[in-house]
Amino acid sequence: AVAAWFLTTLLLGTWGYLDYHPKGELPIHWATAMYHAAQLFLLHAPHFDLPLGWQLETARWSALLFTAAGIWDVTRQLGRAIRAPGPALYANHVVICGLGRRGLQCALQERNRHKQVMVVDKAPTAARAAECAKQGIVVLTGDCRDPKVLERARISVAAELVALTPEDATNFEVARQARALLKSAPNRRAPLACDIHLSNVDLRVELQKAAVLAPQGDNIAVRYFDLFDREARQLLRKTWPLDGRGIAVSETRRVHLVILGFGRMGRALAVRAAKLGHFANATRDPALRLRISVIEKEASRIESEFLSHYPVFRNACDLGFVADTLEVPATRDRLAGWLDDPGCLTRVAICLDDEARAMTTALQLRPLLLARRTPLAVRLANPGALEEIVGTAAHGSASLEVRPFGMVDERTCDEAFQDDPTERLAAEIHRSYRARQLLDGRSEDEAALQPWSLLAEPFRESNRQQADHIDVKLRALGCEAVPLADPRRSVERFEDAEVDLIARMEHDRWNAERWLDGWTFAPPPKNESLRTSPHLVGWDALSPNVQDWDRGAVRAIPSHLRGVGLKICRVR
Repeated sequence: AVAAWFLTTLLLGTWGYLDYHPKGELPIHWATAMYHAAQLFLLHAPHFDLPLGWQLETARWSALLFTAAGIWDVTRQLGRAIRAPGPALYANHVVICGLGRRGLQCALQERNRHKQVMVVDKAPTAARAAECAKQGIVVLTGDCRDPKVLERARISVAAELVALTPEDATNFEVARQARALLKSAPNRRAPLACDIHLSNVDLRVELQKAAVLAPQGDNIAVRYFDLFDREARQLLRKTWPLDGRGIAVSETRRVHLVILGFGRMGRALAVRAAKLGHFANATRDPALRLRISVIEKEASRIESEFLSHYPVFRNACDLGFVADTLEVPATRDRLAGWLDDPGCLTRVAICLDDEARAMTTALQLRPLLLARRTPLAVRLANPGALEEIVGTAAHGSASLEVRPFGMVDERTCDEAFQDDPTERLAAEIHRSYRARQLLDGRSEDEAALQPWSLLAEPFRESNRQQADHIDVKLRALGCEAVPLADPRRSVERFEDAEVDLIARMEHDRWNAERWLDGWTFAPPPKNESLRTSPHLVGWDALSPNVQDWDRGAVRAIPSHLRGVGLKICRVR
């Protein structure tokens, strides 16, 4: 369009000059006429004594507008370059590999914090690239696994690298290439913070077990994360706790979690529930332990695949698969039977990858759940879809209690790439544990006793799981963790009976953690390489000194919480 505008103006100007010449003078040559027409774009023209023809008059004003538009565009481009300097000037910036939905959102969040952000994507969409350009985010087109592309992104002087592509293998390769590049880089003031997104929970666990890409070394600090697991964890801990307001030791009902759809999100939810779902009443009666039911069309294949990665998953909870879909009336009847079971506290979670199908399923279940006042969790990407599901009951004003999860928001990025409160609590738990063990004479060279910044990821994850379960323990005692400024009187120590109860809960949780991490029981001594432990038994089979380990851990909970600005209060 610009070229056509220029040529049209030039031709009109040439035609106009050829047509215009004073009386008595010879017509000018066409080359001279074109030269004078080109001068119109520089806002220059000879003096005209005679009226101008429409061709030359149109060309004069068209050239004026063309030049003005060019000046405006150059000024705009210069302003953008000043606000967002080119890649060659970037330093201490954030490099995000992958411009998908989550990649774009996290890039925008980092930019809102006034950081320089660079995004690398093999084929960025025009809309997302335009959104980045509008916010001053540089987009590099190329394969983020290519060392030359990473060098263009200046990772040698970057502060953080986030591998957030849809393929786990690509994300891992990005981190591997980054480490290779930084080996030969000059000494940095701080290691490159490298966050690797691995949505395959099985791959993440195996890499953590094998300590592939250790947390520190070669100018790089590696951390695995999984937004699916983060979303499941946030849902089960805060938004939609499995134990609701708490399950006392006297509770006669068991928690029953029903998962519809067993893709990446469904698997993450099941694994996280098995780690968290260890309640007080199950210490009294093991038959009351967590039950998980999965409804999936290809249940047999998925069950075999899942249990190949977690062969002793059923040691941690009761797990069952139903080979059907909710479109089948018999499946809805089965679900209704579960909801009506007086011996269960049933919760339903829809984890379908197809959002339209998830909404349809939620609307189909709405009457069934509403009549029984059963809360529902639905994985949604668009928060606006929630209004379509909730609505108002046809027979009254009550609404269905729906907890959406899986939406990309500021918290998603904050908790994935920043230290969230649970991370700080986990670090405090490790600091306390390390101090006690060093006082007992253990060597600080042991892998499990490294400072938090050097601690291997499997040990960090163990502390995180212990921190996650604190709220479950407190609710079982009728307590809660609140800020230090809360006017209520704090609980500084637990009663002996309370200590014994939550110590049993802690041992059940620890057993599940070990089972899901591939550990099995074997007689003494403990074998790290074979992942065997003599303590993977019930509470009553433990020796008194091992039971005291768990009692010591739960007695330290008030101290751990004070270390992160919290205290324990009784719930009125």
